[in-house]
Amino acid sequence: MRVDDPVLADNLLAAVPRVKAAGVACEVLLFSYQTVWSVFGLLQTRRLVLTRRFMAILAICYLLRLVCIGSNILPRSYQSMQCAPKAASWLDIVRRASAVFNGAGMTILGGHMCGNYFFSGHALTSSVIYHSLAHYMPGSWVVCHVANGLVATAIPVTIILSHNHYTIDLIGSLLVGTIVFRTYTFLAEHEEVDGGKWIPVFWLPLLEFLERDKEVVVYRFSSPLHLVAQAHHALLSLAARRRTQVAEGK
Repeated sequence: MRVDDPVLADNLLAAVPRVKAAGVACEVLLFSYQTVWSVFGLLQTRRLVLTRRFMAILAICYLLRLVCIGSNILPRSYQSMQCAPKAASWLDIVRRASAVFNGAGMTILGGHMCGNYFFSGHALTSSVIYHSLAHYMPGSWVVCHVANGLVATAIPVTIILSHNHYTIDLIGSLLVGTIVFRTYTFLAEHEEVDGGKWIPVFWLPLLEFLERDKEVVVYRFSSPLHLVAQAHHALLSLAARRRTQVAEGK
């Protein structure tokens, strides 16, 4: 199957008229969603643990997506989608891959690529962010949980409205994001569970390496400004010791 083949039959896309602006709205929402997650992680004591887990889960998900993209190429999801001609050389492939990487896969940042449909990277990222916020936010933040659910729902809806992915792409991304997040987080928080025996996943060695100190992360507010103060204090102490050593040398 090639990108230029006829559009595949999709009952949902056939029933929903394409809204061109929905693609931009989706990416603006996703970018804002990523920003919210970054701020949330930054303003908590275990920010490094949350960042490590989030990046590891995303890496595992996108590795699975890489395998899927390499093993199947679906035709464009609507006939008028503009796709570049087939790459003529390895240099052209590297150039295009760099453009996608630098643009984080977002069309508004110049990262659009045809054929990378199953499964949706936008829906996958939003799924992982949703589960991360839902898992680590205190239960008393009811309004934040509702807003989290609404944004996580709006992103797949705008993808469907834009016709930038088939319905199966969204289903696949939501399933992969949910399963990988829940499995990784469960194993990272339960020391008594033998992952190799009960959940034999290929990325278990990565989890065992990154999550040697298994812990349940409880949200506690912490301003990152104290890190700047600590760094400043450390530099002052280092300078003072240096001056002392120079004075003793004289």
